Formats: sequence, C-alpha cells, structure tokens
Amino acid sequence: GDFELLLEEDPTIFAYRRHDSGSELLVICNFSDAAVSNPLSTATKGRRLLISSYPDPAPDGILRPWEAGMFLLEE
Repeated sequence: GDFELLLEEDPTIFAYRRHDSGSELLVICNFSDAAVSNPLSTATKGRRLLISSYPDPAPDGILRPWEAGMFLLEE
C-alpha cells in the first residue's frame, strides 16, 4: 500500500497513514514525556483501535506521554 507521512513539522508527534484499495491504517505516536493535543483526533473517529501503548482510551483530543496507537478503517 501507499505511505503518507503526516504532521511532518510537529516536533513531538510522529504520524503516518498506510492505505490500499480496501483499508487504511493510521499510526499516531507522541514522542514526549508530556500530554499533547492530538490534531488527528477527528481522523480516528470510526476506526477500530488495533493496538495502543495504554490499556484504556485517551481523553478525546489528547495524546498522553509516550502514547502510541494504530487505527484501522476498512472500506
């Protein structure tokens, strides 16, 4: 599938999208020791969380310290 780097200029968030004809994967990682605003929180709506570094969901619009999540959208 195709790879698209997102938020290239953000100093703390590493995010990318992989997609092919039938599905799309969104990966978001906070590489800092502080909670930060998640500018991609609306992009995760309607997607299934496949794996996360925390056992419970984050507050809406927030990435906790060192939090990473992988979200799947199947068409």
